[in-house]
Amino acid sequence: MRFKIFDVIFGETIDSGHGRIFLPVLFCIVLSSTTLLFFNHKTILIFGYPLHLSMGLIVFPLTFTLTNIMQELYGKLFANTAVRYGFLCDTLLVFIAFVLSNLGERQDYFTVYKDPPTIMVMTFIFLWMSTLINTIMFEKLKNWGKSTFARFFISSVLAETSISIISIPTMMWKNNLTNGVFLSVLFIVLYKVISTFILSVIISVKMHWNTHHQ
Repeated sequence: MRFKIFDVIFGETIDSGHGRIFLPVLFCIVLSSTTLLFFNHKTILIFGYPLHLSMGLIVFPLTFTLTNIMQELYGKLFANTAVRYGFLCDTLLVFIAFVLSNLGERQDYFTVYKDPPTIMVMTFIFLWMSTLINTIMFEKLKNWGKSTFARFFISSVLAETSISIISIPTMMWKNNLTNGVFLSVLFIVLYKVISTFILSVIISVKMHWNTHHQ
């Protein structure tokens, strides 16, 4: 996709292969957003029962969809490489933010960035476990001849469900939230299933359209 105005502002670019740059960058942005906002939560009462939502997990389903797109288009090695450097960029961003917020005098900045170093340890565990499940399952489904929708949906849902069982209670423990664990996990899993379903439909339709219009 070419935007002539960008050519004027930033200079001309390569004609093709933008996905090899854009998709890993977008993956890194989504992952970093999840990391920085993971402990920020919103509590909603449903019939008197507390439901705790992690703000960072709202965009997290996109990481699996992006990983699967890269694996589908460019292969498993490319996807693994993008995830690896995405995590390293996320770590570097968190480290720089933590150090500079300590050096500065604005306490509100430090309040925001004092938690991410703790989250990075969990991010490593969550990302490693979920990516392993996602990429292996995606590859197996592809080898079994499953449809594009099935590959994207099943692999992502399995990965997301596995980490939600761990990540939501961890977020609640960090924020001293003692009630509503089951409801919070159930809601987040349901949200991820629905959002992944929608994303998988969009991607499968788009890829089907591209295949028949080349």
